[in-house]
Amino acid sequence: MSILEYLKLSLVSLRSNRMRSVLTMIGIIVGISSIVTISTLGITIKDTVTNMVYYQSLNTFQVYMAGRPNSNPPLPELADRLQYDWLADLEKDYPGEFKPALNNFMDYVHAQTYTDETVTGALYAVTDGFFQCEKKVITEGRELLSSDSSRQKYTAVVADVFVQQYFDSGTNPLGKTIELELGDKRHVKFTVVGVYKTNPYEYPGASGLNDKETEIYIPYETAASVFGSIRRAFTHINFVGNKDIDRGTLIRHLTDFFEKKYIGRQYYYGMIYDLQADAAATEKVVSLIIVIVAGIAAFSLVVAGIGVMNIMLVSISERTKEIGLRKSIGATHRNVLIQFALEAVTICLLGGLAGILFGILNCHLIAYAVARFSSSLGEYSTYIAEVATVPNFFTVMITIGFSCLVGLISGLYPAMKAARMNPIDALRTE
Repeated sequence: MSILEYLKLSLVSLRSNRMRSVLTMIGIIVGISSIVTISTLGITIKDTVTNMVYYQSLNTFQVYMAGRPNSNPPLPELADRLQYDWLADLEKDYPGEFKPALNNFMDYVHAQTYTDETVTGALYAVTDGFFQCEKKVITEGRELLSSDSSRQKYTAVVADVFVQQYFDSGTNPLGKTIELELGDKRHVKFTVVGVYKTNPYEYPGASGLNDKETEIYIPYETAASVFGSIRRAFTHINFVGNKDIDRGTLIRHLTDFFEKKYIGRQYYYGMIYDLQADAAATEKVVSLIIVIVAGIAAFSLVVAGIGVMNIMLVSISERTKEIGLRKSIGATHRNVLIQFALEAVTICLLGGLAGILFGILNCHLIAYAVARFSSSLGEYSTYIAEVATVPNFFTVMITIGFSCLVGLISGLYPAMKAARMNPIDALRTE
């Protein structure tokens, strides 16, 4: 007999017990659909995590005040910390290569809106690298510049929400003056030079527009002038590197610079931390997690395989006379073995194909849900990779092959049992 004839016999047998065959396939369908869903969406999850890691760390470096190895450092003194004055030296040594990204909370401020209502904001002093480091999207105007700080200009970058609160509808805020009341009741005026975009979902507790508390950014040295003093020593500082310069060169320059600054210091040094160095490691960890989860889903096929084996044993016991009759008219041990083994493989193959279709359906449903949910993430939605809805060819072939393997293993013992039957004893069975 040819394989095609064996396959026809298998389909006839399955069709004669439709309900039992379908119920047997359910375990295979669930297992395969889970594997397809996880492996297909795993690509999207990995790409999304990678996007977030790379985007958040793009051209960004962190310098830490760290204890020297095996030095058992005491509590750090102020002089052990990273000094604000060093930033000017870094610019002199490596002009145009780095922008420091400092931000320092100064005070809660109040402002009278055009409707004579009071809104509250948080005033921050920042350096020129802050907006790039924090990925603030400037929708109007510009960021704060180093010249704003060095000249102690009374400029400010405000949120789009603050513009709606403070100014009348349709007013262009650029170049306009805002008056802020500090905690000590002083009033200070700033000129708006830029507007940044906020996530509309950042204020879940706000009942109205004026209940939304936004952040207002002013130059670092300007804040020192307004408040009389400002923080000048830090345990760590973020830097934004020039994207046109090789990343390895930037790290080497930072390392050389801070080695010089910490020469002679016994216990502490400036440790350079490259955020993107963790991106590859993060990607590997995510891939490993996806493989583990897919493996757990694949384990459900073992349970499904036991179910297939059980049904095949029941089928053989019900078809004992059929087996005896086939053997009595010339069917060989090999013929019976192939027939029942192929019948188990057919059950799992059909279940596997159905599982692939259900997996694709799952991916489409998840893609729809992600598309609706991502709209609530504001700017963070740009990190989400396009959801894959169709498994790649490799995944399809692996799952089909795995289904057939489960069927072969599950059906082998029942098939051998059927093949070993004595035809005379089989025909005598009631």
